[in-house]
Amino acid sequence: MCGSTEIDGYVFCSGLNLWKDCYEANPDLRSLIHPVMYLMRHSFLRPKWATRDDGKLSLNIRPLAELIDMYHTREATDRRDKVYALLAMSSDDATTRDLSPDYEIPWSTLLEKVVKSVLSERISLFTWDNQDLIVIQSKGCVLGNVNWVESDIAWSDRQSVEFTLTSPENSVSDRGWSYTYTLQSSARPIQKGDLVCLFDGTSRPTILRLCKDFCVVIAVVVSYSEDERAGSRDFRWADLIESVKDFPRGFLIVWDMGPPWREPISQIDYEVFMESLGLSKAQMGLESLPNAATRYLNVELIIKDTQRYAETLNNNLKQSDRR
Repeated sequence: MCGSTEIDGYVFCSGLNLWKDCYEANPDLRSLIHPVMYLMRHSFLRPKWATRDDGKLSLNIRPLAELIDMYHTREATDRRDKVYALLAMSSDDATTRDLSPDYEIPWSTLLEKVVKSVLSERISLFTWDNQDLIVIQSKGCVLGNVNWVESDIAWSDRQSVEFTLTSPENSVSDRGWSYTYTLQSSARPIQKGDLVCLFDGTSRPTILRLCKDFCVVIAVVVSYSEDERAGSRDFRWADLIESVKDFPRGFLIVWDMGPPWREPISQIDYEVFMESLGLSKAQMGLESLPNAATRYLNVELIIKDTQRYAETLNNNLKQSDRR
């Protein structure tokens, strides 16, 4: 047979099931391909263009923060296109976020705008013009952790994630329960043991992974709808977030928007990790950050929070079994 033909994105992505063995042997390939498959598989359902509330033309696919989570490991000739290329797919009003394309501003300035837009104006951060990297300092709290993650190894762009969420001590409840949600696949896959955290001034949780004396961003926002429920127990993220009144922990966070990591990052400390990305000690911002002893102490306190939440969950489950 010769010549050419067209097939829609859904059919093409279905055919990628034949590559299942390749995905299993190359997990990094999976994290690169799945976000692209998301755009292709659903393309026939989308209009060619849409108009946002601000009057701008857009595909109106997802909020900008979620798109960045999905595609930030992609490379671009001009780093600024790692953000600007997503604006026409975003459902957000870029003008209110001061993120309209402007190639006169430095990459570091654009990164600062992006982070404060999707997280909070209350954080402090470091950025560099020659790095796909943001270092964030913020007060926050641990809401819980990830129990397990399950996704279709072949071509699904979604993942089922079970969170053990326990309200902080000052909130409406101290019960620990597990809830399962279906989330969009992120560029950096979520793993068991990752933390669900909330920072001062933010309206949605962030998923982090602990290293020796700092954390790395896995998903900058946990995407959920306001009417989501889990099992027979009513639960609303918004209610939990609204109940948080205190942010007792100091977080040092690295959001790396570069290619997927090759090293076991959980086994290294901040200075070693930054050196691996090509930064000298003079560029690491160490003079403005907590010293190494304080960074290790902060991580130890965060770990104790997660252990306390796990103990609360186990105690609740034992009480339920007795009933």
